[in-house]
Amino acid sequence: MESILDIWYYQPLILIVIWVLISLGKNKFSRFFPKKILAVDIMTVFMFIGIYFLTLDKSGNSIIPYILLGMAVWGFFMTLVDVFIKGELIYSTFFLRYWRCVDLVVIVIYCGLLVLKITGQI
Repeated sequence: MESILDIWYYQPLILIVIWVLISLGKNKFSRFFPKKILAVDIMTVFMFIGIYFLTLDKSGNSIIPYILLGMAVWGFFMTLVDVFIKGELIYSTFFLRYWRCVDLVVIVIYCGLLVLKITGQI
């Protein structure tokens, strides 16, 4: 029996509901949310879960470890560029810029996998 997350057309609906809840919660309880955090920053975690279920095969493998490895390598290179070119590493700007890059990559991967799932390629 398939769970609700295994069925591809429920995943975007769940993400939209979570997006609306986060946006309403951020507007309602704005003093608890930092100003620099956007709804997409929180949605990345839920998109990782969606990527896991979209790429899960019969043996239980997924591409999540490869995405995490790529993000770790990307963070390492971003650190080296900051240190050697700018001469300093400011953690707050580095983590914000790194997480926004992760947001973009995860959105592109999720949308690409969703299109592949719809067309029956995976």
